[in-house]
Amino acid sequence: MAGESEPVRKLFKDAAAFDLWCAKWSKEADTVTQLSVMRAVNPVRIPRNHRVEEAIQNAYSGEYASFHRLVDALSSPYSDNAEYSEYEVPPRPEEIVRETFCGT
Repeated sequence: MAGESEPVRKLFKDAAAFDLWCAKWSKEADTVTQLSVMRAVNPVRIPRNHRVEEAIQNAYSGEYASFHRLVDALSSPYSDNAEYSEYEVPPRPEEIVRETFCGT
């Protein structure tokens, strides 16, 4: 398990369990297949709090364009689309939303 997996292996308390998993993972499919499987179930974009809050605040002042853009960006969360790249990054420190309301 030396080589490329070694930095990840060091993160696990049970290195032997990691070795077993890594060997199985390596045998199951080639890298291209593994990536396509992961991309099929892991979205590129998620509704991040700072973007949702931005849309809400803009709506309070009657501006709904950011809401519609957010909805459009999230309508196909698994596909890469450079047009919506700003929805793929975490908030800058000044954009962090410290309090949210789930409505329940």
